[in-house]
Amino acid sequence: MSKRSGFDVAKVIPVTTVFEDVSEADKIFGIYRVTERAVAAGYMEADVARMWIDYLTTSPFFASVTLFITIGSIPREEKTVFD
Repeated sequence: MSKRSGFDVAKVIPVTTVFEDVSEADKIFGIYRVTERAVAAGYMEADVARMWIDYLTTSPFFASVTLFITIGSIPREEKTVFD
């Protein structure tokens, strides 16, 4: 996307964060909030949501997210000898 926007891409750095605690992961992923919204929208029954949250908080937990940091620059216009 950066190249399509006209940038020169020098480097792309993947940064992966791993979460083993559901409360910490919730700060990024919004697990509790999304579950509440799913119940409110009728996509999940309230008792199933409670079981889901109970399971996440009492069982081993692992989640990860990878962000890609793109280092780029706006290309300089090349000047010729006649400029």
